[in-house]
Amino acid sequence: MGLPTFDLAPLVSRLGPKRLINDDMYHWRPESLPLQAELTYDFLANILDRPSLKAYSESQDIRRDVRAVFPEFADEPNPAI
Repeated sequence: MGLPTFDLAPLVSRLGPKRLINDDMYHWRPESLPLQAELTYDFLANILDRPSLKAYSESQDIRRDVRAVFPEFADEPNPAI
């Protein structure tokens, strides 16, 4: 149908389920929530033709938290799935 989809499976594959999903394999680890927030915002902003999260100074705390837990994204302007 040509609808945009937000699939976190590539992210889980890239980072590994142990880093993102609780041992119950049902719930996300709390430390992954800032990353999910950034990716979800940017996915929706792209659909709505809005600026990415990094355009807002209020987002610095979220983005800093992401890079603290997931240092592999430190050099990426926006964590790519």
